[in-house]
Amino acid sequence: MKFKYGFAVAALAGFVFVGCGDDETPSGTNNPDVNNTNNNTTDPNNTNNGTTPTTNNNTTVDPNNTTGPEPIPAPPKCGDEDEPARCQQSADGFEWETASIINTFALVGDDSCCFDYTGDGEPDNALGELLGSLGDVNTSIQEGIDSGSIALVLEHSGLSSLESGDFVINFWLGEWDGIDALAETGGNTVLIDPVSIDQGAQPQAYVPGATLADGAVTAGPGTIAITIDLLGTPLSVQISGAQIEADAGANSDLETGVQLDNGVIGGYVTGSDLSAALNAYVSGNCECLGLEGPLLTWDQATGTGTCASVAGNSCGQDTCGTIGGLCSSLFVIAAPDVDTDGDGVADALSIGAEFTAVGAQITGVAAAE
Repeated sequence: MKFKYGFAVAALAGFVFVGCGDDETPSGTNNPDVNNTNNNTTDPNNTNNGTTPTTNNNTTVDPNNTTGPEPIPAPPKCGDEDEPARCQQSADGFEWETASIINTFALVGDDSCCFDYTGDGEPDNALGELLGSLGDVNTSIQEGIDSGSIALVLEHSGLSSLESGDFVINFWLGEWDGIDALAETGGNTVLIDPVSIDQGAQPQAYVPGATLADGAVTAGPGTIAITIDLLGTPLSVQISGAQIEADAGANSDLETGVQLDNGVIGGYVTGSDLSAALNAYVSGNCECLGLEGPLLTWDQATGTGTCASVAGNSCGQDTCGTIGGLCSSLFVIAAPDVDTDGDGVADALSIGAEFTAVGAQITGVAAAE
């Protein structure tokens, strides 16, 4: 993992906003239709409950299949024909817009949060429930936020009034600039980490379709990325269908930044992305598993994962040994619940978290390391 910041999942879990992707996002969520998308959903009761998943190594993990809403394209990024205007603007001396910095974050470990990605009218959080079942998933996240080692900045591009407006939420990795702690009253000065810049002054990660009305902020869907720290192992995976809801707090000001209260953020991670992240770590760190190929092979067409046998495992109880043993149960404890391509087969796992943010001012770009 090349990024120096991490929100953890499982022995810790969370969101590090580091990239946009090319995947597609299902519509039909239960939040406001901020992108004027088609929110018609398929019959939520028309699901195929399939067979019970198996947990044996070298066998196919066969999750329940769920029919989801029709997919919609991910937002454009630099290099696309309709790329954002910021891609052609220099970050050097750029006039950054009003911002927030996350000051609390907690992965939700049950189905009480956050968004409906399956069209059944209920919140979906399959991956969050799995990670929450593994114990305390949030302590280290908060410690990192409090110390400044995790600095996640939300820039509200195009927001010109705290009464109402349409804008885009840009996500930046950052670092504190001349402050020792985050002030609830706002004005927290931060620098942007250049690793989170796509091109020019455009972030790699953003959520379009944001609106502010009657003190409530909604945004999405967009495509960002997360770092999953699975039992101490950082795995970088893409989160799609990213949506946000929050309340604009009393300390909000366009000069000192926007306070966000009662915030929730959610999305889903495809089985193929999670498989790729897991295999990337194992191939570079876990020779002791004795594998001749990938640990997890994902079949997008069927929404199933096949775990390789780790009979030659000499890792013991270290991280690699734990991951090798955990593979088969990963999609059994939390079966994919989101259909990302509209083919009637669930191929992704939903996830959700709660957060708050205080007002921030972006003062520039940090020196590259």
